[in-house]
Amino acid sequence: LPRHQALLCRPPVAVAPGARAPAAPELQPMALTADEVAMQNTETDCWVILEGEVWDVTRFLLVHPGGFQSIMRFAGKDATEEFSILHNPNAIKKHGLETGAIRAMGRLKK
Repeated sequence: LPRHQALLCRPPVAVAPGARAPAAPELQPMALTADEVAMQNTETDCWVILEGEVWDVTRFLLVHPGGFQSIMRFAGKDATEEFSILHNPNAIKKHGLETGAIRAMGRLKK
């Protein structure tokens, strides 16, 4: 498996009825190369770079108010300039992280 997929694969945890599931372990942010991000450029695996942060926006594609294609133009690429022109800095948190539609994958290696 590619490194990013291997880190996300976890065996299921059995939880007794009425019990709380254990907290998921914190994953350390990955340092990703531009080439690694560039491979995530399809509608089933779509990552973008914003301000040096790498985001998995795959689940957000179909609900993005600006349309599917506006994100796919930047799939696997740096979308910082276009994003900052059109969006409030809180857009990722408000419309993605809080809903689970966008996941933080790590930082771009310098």
